[in-house]
Amino acid sequence: MHLSARSKFHLLLRSKIHLLPRSKIPLSLSSKIHFSMPSKIFTPAMGKAISLTALLSVLGLPGMAVEHLDALLKQADADIEAGDLHGASINLDAVIAQTGELKTVDSHLPLALMYKAWVAISYQHLDEAEKLLQRALDCLKKLPASHKTVDNEARCQATLASLKEAQGSYSQSEAAYLKSIELLQGIGDRDNQAPSYNGLGSLYFKMQKFPESEKAHRQAMEIFLLADGKESGDYICALNNVATALEHQKKYDQAAKLSSEALALAQTKYGGNSDQLLPILDNLATVYEHQKKFDLAEATAKKALDLAQALVGKDSPSLWEYVSSLALMYLDNGKYKQAEEELLHAVSLIEQTKGDHGDGLSLLYFRLGNCYEATSQATQAEAYYKKAIASTAVDKAKKIYSESLANLLKKTALPAVK
Repeated sequence: MHLSARSKFHLLLRSKIHLLPRSKIPLSLSSKIHFSMPSKIFTPAMGKAISLTALLSVLGLPGMAVEHLDALLKQADADIEAGDLHGASINLDAVIAQTGELKTVDSHLPLALMYKAWVAISYQHLDEAEKLLQRALDCLKKLPASHKTVDNEARCQATLASLKEAQGSYSQSEAAYLKSIELLQGIGDRDNQAPSYNGLGSLYFKMQKFPESEKAHRQAMEIFLLADGKESGDYICALNNVATALEHQKKYDQAAKLSSEALALAQTKYGGNSDQLLPILDNLATVYEHQKKFDLAEATAKKALDLAQALVGKDSPSLWEYVSSLALMYLDNGKYKQAEEELLHAVSLIEQTKGDHGDGLSLLYFRLGNCYEATSQATQAEAYYKKAIASTAVDKAKKIYSESLANLLKKTALPAVK
């Protein structure tokens, strides 16, 4: 019997990597939490940044105070770029305290509050970050209307949207993303709309609104294309995100074309051994699987796993998603022995992880049940179906697992004695 590695609850039962552009986000922030940060923040190392002195419209502050606040913000910016979040917090707290002492609201204070919010997000202190962003928005409303004030308000809204998304408040997140885009459209700033469109597309993806996700990611893709060309990392990420949205609308041929294009561009830009290829390979393998090109899907998933192992080592717990992806390809290809080995390997890896792996473990148990059922090992299949049921708190998953267990028990029940 050939059991498909897919189900109608694809999003629920198999975790996906939905990559957001990270190339212009300080690594210290982006490595902690996935959120759509404005792509042009005030970081000297980012190439297109504008100096803080040029940005700040000062209202009646003494010259020495202005220079001192500028220096503190620049140092905090450098600290964030270097990963010294503690040092950044000290400098930002000094800016906030000194602007409070001067009893004057100027551009230094909302900028410091935004930076402080990003530091809080990096520490997963989301409630604190939300308060800081709301305070920054309140400060911006007290400043004279200007292009830069509106731009900063849009950045605050985009960061707040990402934060709300992380908190699971999707409707508030959507509203904040749309507000950010509206503000930027009002001042004719097209370039900075791209991260908000990208974040909105990823939000719709989580909400399983795939046509809306595709549309938003296409908007981001077009802006990145006009701004930086096809060779930019942001464009490649957006292209892959559009492909993922198409895949979930069952537009597999279009998805395969875009994923293949994204892979070719990424290989040219980063080389053949870059981690930037991993999410593209993962998506492409999934598309091939949907197209029932199982040998090609298996080979692509194997390539992703080999690359990931070369980057982080063969026994890294972070590999469990790539190991499980290959296992699912083996399962779809009817290679049950290989599928069993990889699934058990993935279980051993995920059990070592300390972070959030969603419903990954219960899914692996479920797929092991599938594998053992396909090879007529009913006792093992029953045991893993029960493990899957016990280890998930997701109602839809629990229902699917329970149905599979019931069907197994029905098939293996002894005939009634006459």
